[in-house]
Amino acid sequence: MGYSYLQLLSDLLKFQDTRDHAFMSTYLRADYFHLTVIHNVLVLGIALSGKLPRLVSRLVTVFL
Repeated sequence: MGYSYLQLLSDLLKFQDTRDHAFMSTYLRADYFHLTVIHNVLVLGIALSGKLPRLVSRLVTVFL
């Protein structure tokens, strides 16, 4: 990805604060979409199963 998850999230929050979406690169927008999907899957998975380590290892396997 080039960014760490936390760095990318931090940058995206700055964009959200300034509402400066016009300057967000296509690359960053694509990563934002993927992170949103991953985040939603994680939250849903944790809510349903409560088995975080297994879920994370499964996601890492799927996405990498």
